[in-house]
Amino acid sequence: MEKQTPGSNQTLLTLVSEYEAMSQKGTVGFYEETVFSTLFTYYFEEEQFEDALMVIEYALAQHPYSIDFYSKKAQLLLEMKREIEALQCLDKALTYAPSEFLIQLLRVEALGAIGYIEDAYLLLNELEEGADQKEISDLYLSRAMLYEQQERFEDMFYALRRSILANPDNSDTLTRIWFSVEMGQLHKESIELHHRLIDINAYNYVAWYNLGYAYSALEDHKNACDAFEYAYLINEEFEFAYRHCADACIKTQQYERALRCFEDAMEHVSPDADFRVKMGFCYESLDNLIQAKSMYLKAIKLDPEFDCAYYRIAECFMQEECWESAIGAYQSAVRFAPKQEEYLAALAHAYYQVEEDEQANEYYRKAIEAAPESAEYWVQYATFLLDTGEYNAALEMIEEGGLYVPEQALVYCRVACLLCLGQRQEGLLTLSEALAENFDGIDQLFELVPHLHEDPGVIRLIGIYQPRQ
Repeated sequence: MEKQTPGSNQTLLTLVSEYEAMSQKGTVGFYEETVFSTLFTYYFEEEQFEDALMVIEYALAQHPYSIDFYSKKAQLLLEMKREIEALQCLDKALTYAPSEFLIQLLRVEALGAIGYIEDAYLLLNELEEGADQKEISDLYLSRAMLYEQQERFEDMFYALRRSILANPDNSDTLTRIWFSVEMGQLHKESIELHHRLIDINAYNYVAWYNLGYAYSALEDHKNACDAFEYAYLINEEFEFAYRHCADACIKTQQYERALRCFEDAMEHVSPDADFRVKMGFCYESLDNLIQAKSMYLKAIKLDPEFDCAYYRIAECFMQEECWESAIGAYQSAVRFAPKQEEYLAALAHAYYQVEEDEQANEYYRKAIEAAPESAEYWVQYATFLLDTGEYNAALEMIEEGGLYVPEQALVYCRVACLLCLGQRQEGLLTLSEALAENFDGIDQLFELVPHLHEDPGVIRLIGIYQPRQ
C-alpha cells in the first residue's frame, strides 16, 4: 500500500469518521466501490476485522455483483478462520463469474484450510490448463502454501521456484521463499535461484536479501555481507538488510565496515538497544573502549533491563582492570539473566581478581550448574581451584564434571589435579593416555599449572608422544 501523505491521511480519517457516524445510525449512504475499498483496507490493516466485515456487507448491499467485494469478503473470512462461510461466499461469487481466476484461487485456499487437500490439488490442476505465466505463478504459490500446510518443505521450495521464475515480479512468492529454504535446508538451491533472479533484475532487493540469508546459513559471511549491502543500497528503508549486513561483517571481523553499515542505517531507522550493543561491540573489538562504553550506556538507556549491555560494559571494565566497576556491571547482567552461564563465570572471575574467593567459588559453581554440559566452565572452575590451592576440591569437581561432559574434555584438568596432589604415578599414566588421544591438548595442562613446563616426567612423556615432522 502506498505511503499516506499528511493530506491524504487526513482525508482518510475524515472518511472513516463520516462512515462511522452513519453506521452507528444504521443509515450508511451510497458510496462508490473505490470508497468502500478504501474503508475496507483501513479496517483490515488495523486488524479491526469485524468492522471490515461490516463495511464489506454494506458494500455488497449496494454493489451486489462486485466480484472484488466477494473476494475481499472471502479473504477476510479466511483471515478470521471462518472457512465454511468463506466457501459459501466464494460459491455465490462463482454464480456471477464462474471463470474468475482469483475466486478459484481463494477456493483452493479455503479447501486447504478445512482439510480438503486433495480437492484443492485437483482444482489447481484444472486451473493450470490454459493459464498464462502470471496465473501459473499464482497457482504455484497456492500449491506451495498447501505443501507448507503438509510440512512438505522441499516441495514447497520447488513450487515457489516455479512460481517466481514464471513471474519474477511476484512479491508474495519472493517473500515466502526464505521460509521454505530454512525449513528444507535448501540454501545451495536458494543461492542458485536468487542468482538467476538477480540476472533478470539486478535491483531486486528482496532477491539480494534472500541470497545473503542463504550465504549466511552456509557460513559464507563474506558473500553474505555483499549481498545484504546490495539489498539496503537498493532499498534504503530495508532495516533487516542493515542488521544482517552488520552481523555478517562482525562475523568476519570487519568491524569498521559494520560500523559504517550501522551509521548508514541510522539515517533511515531508529536504533534499538540491540543495535547499540552491536555498535559497542565493534568499537570494543577496535580497542576503542570509551566509544564502546558510550554505546552500551545508550543501549541501557533504551532498555534498562538489557542484560547483554551490562555484560559487555563489564567486559570493557575488565580490560581496563577496573575490577569493582566490572563486578557491579556483571551483577546487573546476572540480575536480569540469572541462568546465563557466561555471565556467572565472568562474575566469578572478577571476584577472583579482587581476592573474594568465596564469592568467586559460589559463582563458578552457579555457572556449571547453569550449563553442566559445557566443558569450558568446568575447566574455568578447575583453574580457579588449582590457583587457590584447593587441589582435592578441584579433583572432586573434575570427577563430577565427568558425569556431564566427555572424559577427554577434562582429562588434562585431571592430570593437573593428580600431579598437584603428589599422585605422580596415576597422574603421569593419565597424561600418557591423554597425549596418545589428543596431543594438542597439552597446552591446557600448562595453562592450568605453568610450572609443569619444568617437570622432567611431563617433559619425557611429551618427547615420547611428540608427533614426528
